Amino acid sequence: MRIKEAFVEDIQLGKPRTVNTSIHTVAAKEYLDPDIFAVEKSLFQKGAIPVGYLGKNDEGMIAFRYMDREAIAIKDSNGELRGFFNSCAHRGTKIIKHGKHKCRKMFACPYHNWIYKNDGSLHKVPHEYGFPQNIAGLTPIPVFERFGLIWAAVSKKETANSLFEPPSFDFLNQSRFAGKAVYKEEEFSIPVNWKLIVESGLEMYHFKTTHAKTIYPRFFDNIGTVEKFTPDRGNGLRVLFPMRHILQEKMESENLADFCNIVYYFFPATQVLVEDNLVNVIRMEPVSPAETKVKFTHLVPKEKAHLSRLWEKRVAFTHKTLREDFEKVVSIQEAMACDPDRSFVHGSFEYGLGLFHEMLRSFRGNVSGFS
Repeated sequence: MRIKEAFVEDIQLGKPRTVNTSIHTVAAKEYLDPDIFAVEKSLFQKGAIPVGYLGKNDEGMIAFRYMDREAIAIKDSNGELRGFFNSCAHRGTKIIKHGKHKCRKMFACPYHNWIYKNDGSLHKVPHEYGFPQNIAGLTPIPVFERFGLIWAAVSKKETANSLFEPPSFDFLNQSRFAGKAVYKEEEFSIPVNWKLIVESGLEMYHFKTTHAKTIYPRFFDNIGTVEKFTPDRGNGLRVLFPMRHILQEKMESENLADFCNIVYYFFPATQVLVEDNLVNVIRMEPVSPAETKVKFTHLVPKEKAHLSRLWEKRVAFTHKTLREDFEKVVSIQEAMACDPDRSFVHGSFEYGLGLFHEMLRSFRGNVSGFS
């Protein structure tokens, strides 16, 4: 059965048929325990995270900081994307200032003028007679590009594991992800555990209450589906929220973005919210068990990027809706201290939360012994 037809049947039935009959629970300590957080932090250092958006024909360099590590993503002279720690092989000085820069054939450390090629190799050392031969260049990190988004892991290439499997974006073609330009980027901190932010995008149960005056009038009460990626698509989940116009007789399109809002969650750090032709990339960076940095990158069609009033209004509405979620998860974090030994229960139709925690524990167990 096609997705659209299945949604129409769910809407007529008044509840989702894709319900996992099991009830899932999660302990409050998952959001409070500093030892659990330390293990999860290591996963974020090894997992793929979006660091910038270059666009189809834009060759450049991005210097960024993530999880206390400085790094560079750059296209070399042959057009190949490369990644390195942003730290000189000599004394560890940060070489490139944060932000996006024009691509260069060479760049120099500002401390002692060690010069590197854009493939990371060491080109020239002043007074080289005072140093041993064959000094290594910059330390490489894994990077890749999908639809202009640059993804990286802030760990050495040799330590990268299945966490860094490049997510396959072939199924994002229906999400109008291609042909985008950056409209706006924003970054701020939220006083919550990172997992609560992820969870807020994995269930529809809260829409009618939390978003009563914003997005709920466009959707249905507790109707949607959550799917785990197949192994060839990387580690993550896809959430589909059907919109009310799916019931219109003239709605013949099978393109998901025409009748659904879509949330893609790429483990561990990224959510992509597709709202028609506005794509919102949300990157999380855990700071502590009760604080998370969030970076928003809003992507719009290149040919319509000049329509600033339109996009400002749409981005503002998206932020208003997400603030409603953030207010609720902040209240959860604040109230947890009342009984840190309790467990929370998720309804059978909140099975997306269970899929997320199963995924997290499978990776966390690989490095920590937690289960």
